[in-house]
Amino acid sequence: MRKALGALNAELAKQAERGGGEPVTLQVGYGVATSPAHVGNMGSDQRFDNSTLGDTVNLASRLEGQSATYNFDAIVSENTQLSCDAAFLEIDLIRVKGRDNRHGFSPSLAK
Repeated sequence: MRKALGALNAELAKQAERGGGEPVTLQVGYGVATSPAHVGNMGSDQRFDNSTLGDTVNLASRLEGQSATYNFDAIVSENTQLSCDAAFLEIDLIRVKGRDNRHGFSPSLAK
């Protein structure tokens, strides 16, 4: 996503330059959380859709919502951080709406 967004923004800048306008810069933020979730085709004959459900999905969505607050494109949960062999920067401890912190997490930026 990062690579594709960089190429898209470069193309938008070229188009703006050719047209004499101001370039539009697109930004994307995303949250990543790691634990079991329900993934697949769900629903009934009237409404059938490929979907993802669970606390993990909700947490990832809440973390994504904080990406603009902290001006980072990727924020990951503590479970994700612990399951990766990578360096992370702890940015804050956040209590997300609809979730108690018994399991705990610290949003982090993947470097």
